[in-house]
This record gives sequence, structure tokens and C-alpha cells, in this order.
Amino acid sequence: MARTNPGRKILIVDDESESAILRAVRRRLEAEEWEASVVQPEPGHSVGEEFEAAALWSIEEERPDAVLLDFRFGEHRDDQFRGLNILSKIVEQWPKLPILMFTQYTQGPDRETAVRGTLQWDAPVDFIDKLASPDEVVLRLRRLIGTSPESIPIGVHI
Repeated sequence: MARTNPGRKILIVDDESESAILRAVRRRLEAEEWEASVVQPEPGHSVGEEFEAAALWSIEEERPDAVLLDFRFGEHRDDQFRGLNILSKIVEQWPKLPILMFTQYTQGPDRETAVRGTLQWDAPVDFIDKLASPDEVVLRLRRLIGTSPESIPIGVHI
């Protein structure tokens, strides 16, 4: 598969890829000339299992520069932390692939589980809230990948 922007591809693994939040993140990535590829699983298993298989296949096929990975897939309790399972498999197979974990857990024990599960790896893995601005998401991805923007807009004055 030919890449339109070599070295500038982000794989998004989230069952809510059409949400307003993720559409805004994709627009921001595209504004910086990053290619945002969204995992599209084939139906047949639980939501979490579908995304796990599709994410691993997509990484192998597309060789992204980083992954934006959600924690929760679907409403079933077993899929609540499926993103951590996917994360562990990615880190095992591609230990240098930058991964930004994306969560809606803002407080309580679920957030603590998400943070601990993310930060336990000796790998380029970080954690961000889904309510963060698209600019913050892109800056975190850049930091993980090791690239810097030509400029960083601050408000409307710069």
C-alpha cells in the first residue's frame, strides 16, 4: 500500500470513530498533513474482539507512525478495558511504536486502572483524555513520535 505522506500516518482505533471529538482530531491531523487511517473491523465477534484483530492487522499492513487507541470498546463489561489488551499485544509485537491511549474516564477507579495500565510499559506510550483539544492530541502524538511542528498557534494572536 503506497503512502501519500511517508512518515506521517496515524492509525485510529476507536469504536466511536465518527464522534464529533474524533472528527475534530482527524481534521486537525489532516490540517498538519498527517494521514489519519481509521480501523474498520469486520463484524462477527464482540466489539472488542473485532477491534483487537482489526487493529493488529492494520498495524501490520499500514505501518503507521503512531496509534491513537481508545480504552473502551462497546458497552459490555468485558470490553471496558479492551484497549489495554490491545495495547499489550501492540507493545509485544511493535515495542517502539508510539501509542496514545484515549479515554473518557475522567475520575474514579476506572481512570486509575486506565492510567496504571497505560503507564506500566517501557515503551513510547502516553495517556490523554478524550476531552482534550485536538491541538493537544496532535502535540502529544508529535511528542511521542519525536517530531516538532513548524509553529505552535497560541490563541488567535499568533
